[in-house]
Amino acid sequence: MSYEYEPENLDSAFIDEIYEEALTDKKHVHVPVEVLGPHLVKNRTGEVILNMDVIEKYSEYIDYMFGQIRAFHDTSKRYMAFQEGYIDYMNGYWTEDTDTILKFYAIGIANGSILPFDRSKNGILVAPKDSFVIPTLNTEDPRFPEWFENVYKKKYELRKNIGRPLS
Repeated sequence: MSYEYEPENLDSAFIDEIYEEALTDKKHVHVPVEVLGPHLVKNRTGEVILNMDVIEKYSEYIDYMFGQIRAFHDTSKRYMAFQEGYIDYMNGYWTEDTDTILKFYAIGIANGSILPFDRSKNGILVAPKDSFVIPTLNTEDPRFPEWFENVYKKKYELRKNIGRPLS
């Protein structure tokens, strides 16, 4: 298998780069994205328009970054709470910046990694996770090299073959 992909760690600068590129490129197909679902926002001012060509270009990177979130490592849960997006799989805060997390969620929703957040029965903001997003490791994790060769490449190749529609 020829595999040229170089994974990116969960990083606010890279998220900003993807978000800004998807936001400013007005030449191609766009999709409206709202982080908070229609039951939570009455006046729809939270909508951003993102370029789907840019989202598709970074799709594997977006999935890879979502795979580093603790909630995606807990494959027994179909939903993630809004606050869980701040916490990586090693139980550390990768960001504490609300603007960064909102951009991260917006590109994730456009990519199909998660759906918009809504209020659960117990009042917590939750979003359904794409069950096909692979739990991933940070490239600095000592387990990374072996895991990337023996797990990720095989599972992601299978995911590409199954395919998934983008939002």
